[in-house]
Amino acid sequence: MHTNALHGIDVETGCGAVISSTVRSYNNGQTTGGMAGVLLNGAIGSSCYAECFDDQGSKTQGYGIWLDGGTSNMIGGYYHDNATSPVRETSSPSYSSDRIRTGANILNGSFTPAAAATSVTINNNNARSGMTVVFQPANAAGRTLGLPILSTITAGTSFVANLGGAAAGTESYTYTIL
Repeated sequence: MHTNALHGIDVETGCGAVISSTVRSYNNGQTTGGMAGVLLNGAIGSSCYAECFDDQGSKTQGYGIWLDGGTSNMIGGYYHDNATSPVRETSSPSYSSDRIRTGANILNGSFTPAAAATSVTINNNNARSGMTVVFQPANAAGRTLGLPILSTITAGTSFVANLGGAAAGTESYTYTIL
């Protein structure tokens, strides 16, 4: 557990840190609102898989993670219930993401399209621009119709899987958000 008046963890310019999935950083920014659970402030080669959230009635932690410039950083983890947003980017950070979870939904699931459907809207509040979704057929009918293609993303709400044709209503698929 880590609670601070400003940011929970602050990795400064030129430094690197490895923040594991066992770290919880929450309720920060108690004297200055809009701070983050983790700030990568010009960090280089850091990784952050922490859980960063705010469970107070009056939230003070603005962001789960704040990327302010920096290069070659990797972010994953669970950033949720912050006052403003799960992730903040300033000063053009260069980073990669791996299995970021931002909402209450899990990062995988399954669906069966209705008969005659050519697309399926999947409600998942982990939807975000630039995400990758891996679709797999869950039965022979799904293999016959082919793999869906990721389409419209409504950040924080849903994404659309376009089908290879009109569904018979017997196809099943699984998905994983990366």
